[in-house]
Amino acid sequence: MVFRLVSALVVSLALLSCAEQPPDLGRAQVSDNYEEEIEQWYGNRTKFLKDPAGWMRLAGMHILGEGENTFGSGSDADIRFPEEPLPGKPGVLLCVIR
Repeated sequence: MVFRLVSALVVSLALLSCAEQPPDLGRAQVSDNYEEEIEQWYGNRTKFLKDPAGWMRLAGMHILGEGENTFGSGSDADIRFPEEPLPGKPGVLLCVIR
């Protein structure tokens, strides 16, 4: 078993030493306005994340209790949201623990 591993290692090293060197491709081409392109991408990405449906609009993380969990902007909702996007009690989240 050890002989096979050592043999495989020797063969692998021999093959690696005989392998051709990859050609030198030189430096990558970069546009003259590279920094502007990066800033533009960053601005677009930030705008996308701040969109009303984007991830940066996450209002909070709430632990759901087992059973019904009401949500909405009403004072009697288990999970309270600001008044703008939701009415008093638009629905119920049902959490089932198995």
